[in-house]
Amino acid sequence: MNQEQAKKRLVAIESEGSSWLATWKEIQPYIAPHRGYFNSTPNAGSKLDHKTLLDGTAVRALGILSAGMTGGLTSPSRPWFKLGFTDTDLMKYTPVKYWLEDVESNLLSIYARAKVYGNFSAIYEEVGAFSTAAMMVLSDFQSVVRGRHFTAGEFYLDQDGDNRVDTFGRKLKMNVGQMVKTFGEENVSSNVRNAYIKGDHNVYHGVAHLICPNTKHQPGVKEAQGMKFSSVYWEEGSNEGKFLRVGGFNTFPVMAPRWGLTRPADVYGRSGPGWQALGDVKMLQKLQRDSLTAVGKVINPPMLKDSSVPGSVNTIPGGVSVSDSLAPNAGLRPAYQIQPDLAAMENKILRDPGGHPGRVLLRPVPHAGAAGPAANDRARGRRAP
Repeated sequence: MNQEQAKKRLVAIESEGSSWLATWKEIQPYIAPHRGYFNSTPNAGSKLDHKTLLDGTAVRALGILSAGMTGGLTSPSRPWFKLGFTDTDLMKYTPVKYWLEDVESNLLSIYARAKVYGNFSAIYEEVGAFSTAAMMVLSDFQSVVRGRHFTAGEFYLDQDGDNRVDTFGRKLKMNVGQMVKTFGEENVSSNVRNAYIKGDHNVYHGVAHLICPNTKHQPGVKEAQGMKFSSVYWEEGSNEGKFLRVGGFNTFPVMAPRWGLTRPADVYGRSGPGWQALGDVKMLQKLQRDSLTAVGKVINPPMLKDSSVPGSVNTIPGGVSVSDSLAPNAGLRPAYQIQPDLAAMENKILRDPGGHPGRVLLRPVPHAGAAGPAANDRARGRRAP
């Protein structure tokens, strides 16, 4: 695969994935304001829009959902998978049992040292909010493995005929120093190399990354040509036509959970809690805004000032405003009187769309044990990735 072919492949999956951005952008400010990457400016901070997000119930519920899934599926405090063989007679052999226990213990220790549990928690939030998540598991010299999770808008996916994700693409920003350290000075473009020599290490450049099936797979070859999946990086905007790095994987390194594939051709999920709760969360923000407005008008109502009252009106407690007129309506008075049914508004806010009290718009999935012994068996029998 040359660079032109890789570019076409990435453009194709990016074009398909872009149609989902509108919904993700709508979900983000209401349910996951700390997630989502829709700003092309690298390393740019942002502030929360509290005019939109007056009530943080959904944001907190998403955290509860993530914590529940972490504890129920990939708990860092207890074994969450069980290794075994399909050969039941072999499983009865005592040395085999001891060997499997040692491997399980080593794997759990590796996952803990590599801090992959933080990545698990992140992708549970992503899939809960946007119905699609992605996490890459890579080899690491110091910690054996390491995880890297991605957020909505940062990556694009494609799948094979069996609806299994087999293609991953992304566009990222890297500064000159990062590019030279990651890919080597000899592999970057002349523009990046010159900037590095001049000391302009914080100038950002676009980098594209694509992982896809290797159509020219050569079994037995140790180099990239022998890998089942190709992994290539290239610098965007460079006309030199070379890759920054060419590599590969024998197994697809990206975990891409998707919540609710309702159509066979869908690559991205569309029926997760975030999608379902978006309308309810918007309604909640509207009710809170109306409630606060009503309370504000009761506590500090708009006032009418007679022309006989000079200067500004003193509305602080105990404040005095002077009037020179003896007319009946002279001085200050409320512009109008309102008597909002605050109890009814609060009752509406405190009830979820189904009419049940609780204000929990995103419910965490039950622990594996809540579904009965069969679910427990399936959870314990899950193999390590």
